Amino acid sequence: MKAELSYFDQHTRAAIDDARALFATLSPDRAVARPRPGAWSPAECLDHLTLTAEAFLLLFAVADGAPRSERSYAPGWLGRWFLAQMDVPVKRGFPTKPNFVPRSTRCGAESLAAFVRVYELLLGRAPQLAALDLCRIRVQSPFAKWMSYPLGLVCYLIPAHCRRHLAQARAAAGELGAA
Repeated sequence: MKAELSYFDQHTRAAIDDARALFATLSPDRAVARPRPGAWSPAECLDHLTLTAEAFLLLFAVADGAPRSERSYAPGWLGRWFLAQMDVPVKRGFPTKPNFVPRSTRCGAESLAAFVRVYELLLGRAPQLAALDLCRIRVQSPFAKWMSYPLGLVCYLIPAHCRRHLAQARAAAGELGAA
């Protein structure tokens, strides 16, 4: 298995486990409570990750006619810098595009179920990428229309983004105090 796909599989599964573990400790009220005005609740953090994963699902649908290769993708210096900006520890915030701001009023259990469902869909589509040239195939960022990057970078970006917002969800739960 290509290194980037193995990384994606391992770290995405870890994110699903992390989300399940976190929400197992939250009461229904704490899961949806905002720790302070303007901050996201733990459930909203998951809803944001669900919205972004749905956008990434479209990027994983590139197979017909795409270049093929056995080689693995390794992020260059710019890719590593970009990943460091998305991952923990959080160095700076980024404005969230309106279509990725959570708007639902789901309960925590519904947010968790939607999160798990979409990330399992991503995991299910990842094997289709194994024969593709993840270094040469470039995809447009769902977050910034002016930006494109190798599809292989997405395999590192998704788990980094998950770690970032799961840390945010844990921090929000911690600010809310005990159940």
